[in-house]
Parts: sequence; C-alpha cells; structure tokens
Amino acid sequence: MIMAVVKERPLNTVFALNATKVDKSVCANTTPRVLSVCCIYDKTFLNFPSNSNYRLGDYLQSWKYFQNHTAAIRKQFTFNKTITAKAQELLHNVMVEYKRRTSNVSDTTNAEQPTFIGVHIRRTDFANSVHKSLGYPLASKEYIVKAMEYYTNKFSKVIFLICSDSIDWVKSNFNSSNMFYSVGNSPEVDMCILSSCNHSIMTVGTFGWWASFLAGGETVHYKHLARKGSKLRREYSSDYKDYFYPGWIGMD
Repeated sequence: MIMAVVKERPLNTVFALNATKVDKSVCANTTPRVLSVCCIYDKTFLNFPSNSNYRLGDYLQSWKYFQNHTAAIRKQFTFNKTITAKAQELLHNVMVEYKRRTSNVSDTTNAEQPTFIGVHIRRTDFANSVHKSLGYPLASKEYIVKAMEYYTNKFSKVIFLICSDSIDWVKSNFNSSNMFYSVGNSPEVDMCILSSCNHSIMTVGTFGWWASFLAGGETVHYKHLARKGSKLRREYSSDYKDYFYPGWIGMD
C-alpha cells in the first residue's frame, strides 16, 4: 500500500517524509481505523484488506506495530535541514561551554569526549487538575536524580542536555557544570536535540518516548505511567511491555 499524508500536516514541515502528499479532501473519503486503547498492541488491527483506502487513527503508541520496520521508521522521521542545523548549533555551543567550564580539571580522561544524555522533563500539562484526575503522574525529582546517577556511574564524562516545558522548575532543581538547557526553541528543535544525543532520560509522555526512540541509545524511563485504577491505566497493558521499547530501563 502507499502511504499518503495531508499536505497541510505539520509533519511535512518537520520531517523529510517519503510519502505521497494529498489534499485533505482525499483523506476525508477514507475508512477510519481507530484503536479503542492507545498503548496496547492489538494484532488484529493490522488485518484489513489492501484494496481500499484507510485513515489511521491517533497514537498507535506501541513499538510492536512497527517492530519489523524500525530502521524505516527512523529514516522517515529524519528532521529537515533547518531544524537539524539549529539542533547541531546548540550541541556545538554546549560542547564549547562544557570545555570552558572544565578547562581547569586535570585528569586522565581529559582527552575523552563526553557522552551526551538527552533529558526530557514534562510537567506543565500533567500538573493540571484535569490530567491528574485522569491518572497522569509527574515524575519526581528523586527519579530524575537517580536516572542521572545511572549515567554518571556508567560514563566517566557526561553532559546532561535538558529539554522541558517547565524550564524554570528544571533550573531551580538541576544546576551543575555538566547540565545544560534548551531555552526558547520550538518543540521540533527540542526533539531533534534530544534525538541527537547518545542516550536518553525520559519522564512521561509520548514526546519523550519518540525522542528516546529516535536517539537509539540506552533509555531510562519513569516506571509509573499511570495511577492505579485510573482511566489512563486502562490504556496500557498490565506490564507496560506493549508501550516501553525492549531494553529500556525502568526506575522509580
């Protein structure tokens, strides 16, 4: 089958998609295919005749839907040149500043290049009363510290590059010579920055999930995605394994 995307979709301006661009009216005359839950793999969803046109619903937020096509997915979600240039400029500036901050440090690892850890911290919308009532959690500061300690213990030199929708909270809680922040950038540039890092730390939400997946290194994630007994908890399998990518490391 041929993949088609509506011309006006923002995805077309962010990624270099290899897809047929069509008018919105074309997609309007298709058969919708929608999941009842967003993050549980349903293998029957993939069974449909290929002689009709279909419009896929939102999320499909399980790696199992594309487990045999991960390379193709990563290639599709290649950021355009303008976004990539902005992300690379920030990464370069961070490296220059890191070297300045550590210029007086004398040790045997001085010539070793630091490992970049992309950190995504989502708080703003998950902190409101509506999201709380649905069962959305906030990852604790203690979890983020523990995740950072994991990489600090694993690599001799690390740079934590933090992207967040609550950057003031981040700055007031995380401030050391190897921590840097993305400030004033668009969401797509932030995702490109995160995906350009060696490894990842994610808190909650699909933005952090995709940034971690596109980065392709190790990922530490927050274990508690939904409050027990909540409406949101029913969107995930009992062990969350349909949602979290294999090999990702869960922490409290």
